[in-house]
Amino acid sequence: MAGVADNPLLRIHSIMETPVLDARKWAKVPAQPTDAVLVDMEDTVAQARKLEGRAAVVAALADLDHFGGRLLITRPNALDTPWGEDDTIALARAGAQNVMLPMVTSAEDVLAYQRILRAHGADPLLVPAIETPAGVGAVEAIAALDRVAGFAFGEGDLTAALGVPLYEPDGTLNPVITPARSRVYLAASAAGCAMFDFAITPDIKDLEYFRSRAAALARMGATGMFAMYPPHVPVVNEVFAPSPAEVSYAHRIVEAFEEAAAAGAPAVQLADGKPVMIHDYKKARGILARAGA
Repeated sequence: MAGVADNPLLRIHSIMETPVLDARKWAKVPAQPTDAVLVDMEDTVAQARKLEGRAAVVAALADLDHFGGRLLITRPNALDTPWGEDDTIALARAGAQNVMLPMVTSAEDVLAYQRILRAHGADPLLVPAIETPAGVGAVEAIAALDRVAGFAFGEGDLTAALGVPLYEPDGTLNPVITPARSRVYLAASAAGCAMFDFAITPDIKDLEYFRSRAAALARMGATGMFAMYPPHVPVVNEVFAPSPAEVSYAHRIVEAFEEAAAAGAPAVQLADGKPVMIHDYKKARGILARAGA
């Protein structure tokens, strides 16, 4: 995450993905309790309407009040499509601050977007989407690039690229996904990047299944998630925001550790005798950071 002193993407838990050309859904965006909004030219815009979608995204970037101060992440089409380069130029000229890069396969892919953005006066934070085997294989090199501040992992596109099913016959996720996801998560964490994920569900309205997926991704190290169905947003916020009890306990750990360190004590423990190790202290500080405390 070179060139990003204070990464605002690390404070984002939920990102709402809403089609910009669906007037009914788009009008509901301000009422959603989402931390950020994905303003998209790629997946949510049909090929026959790509130019119309581009114009709608540019218009959205000119009307930030519509989003109530929420962070916007924009996504152009890939550079190997007929629309990608002009999309990227349009985002630069519109002043996009955070750009998600679709179907990234290499560090050179990221640099190609960056050259276009900078040539047209923009240097936004970048969120490469890792959704191909090549992207997984290059993720460490991508994470080392200037202005890369986050990653998005796409399990659906990854399994499509591999030509394998997303789910096993018993309903569990295809096991090929886990090592790929883990590699991306580790690279993101090592570079200080945000880690956003998608959880595809067989039934989008099954909130308990979605909650279980979100909780599993949070335990793996995701810092936030995309939501394509409005009722998913509060679930993501609840799962990724530390609870009051977690925040209170983290405060106890941090205070005990820092008091012991200041006193030169060789060991640290809480009042109930529980020992506090350095990894407990680091995790507690992470919880407080996520809670804004």
